[in-house]
Amino acid sequence: MYTSAANMSQSASVALAVAAMLMLSLAGCSASPASGDNAPVVLDNLPEVVASDQQLDELVGGVSEEEYTAAFDRFEACMVKAEQPLVGVEKDADIITFSMSSAAYDSGDYDRCYFGEFQRVDERWQFQNKDSSTATIIYQACLTAAGVPPKESSEQVWAQMIEAGIDPEKCALENGPEG
Repeated sequence: MYTSAANMSQSASVALAVAAMLMLSLAGCSASPASGDNAPVVLDNLPEVVASDQQLDELVGGVSEEEYTAAFDRFEACMVKAEQPLVGVEKDADIITFSMSSAAYDSGDYDRCYFGEFQRVDERWQFQNKDSSTATIIYQACLTAAGVPPKESSEQVWAQMIEAGIDPEKCALENGPEG
């Protein structure tokens, strides 16, 4: 996934951190489900998730913007068909953001639709565009605020954050979209 064996553990840490930030920045907003007896919600008997042939074809040689958008459109159509439409959908060249109701998650419809229609393409697209990701942009802003000229690649930016002693979580909270 990344470069040399000497950098594997650091790179793995970087990859996990970037993935975590992406997941936080992309996660749909949903409220906790209400239950009369405060029993936990358990998702049982979710359908098997299998990538479509078209989704697998899109992963060969990278994902174009058109393929990314097409995969999202299939995901969104699946959610509409499940009567759990996405809300707040915003599409731009680098990323598509959306929210959903807690019922969409609780019912298993989100898992079925996302994993079956969009997940692999979305992950590949996010990886291809990690240097312009929300997390990288936020971290670059933190570095700039700390007087450190930020580098371009997500890996270099992460290394700069660690070297400068900047707490990534605090940085994201203070400089993120909600910050």
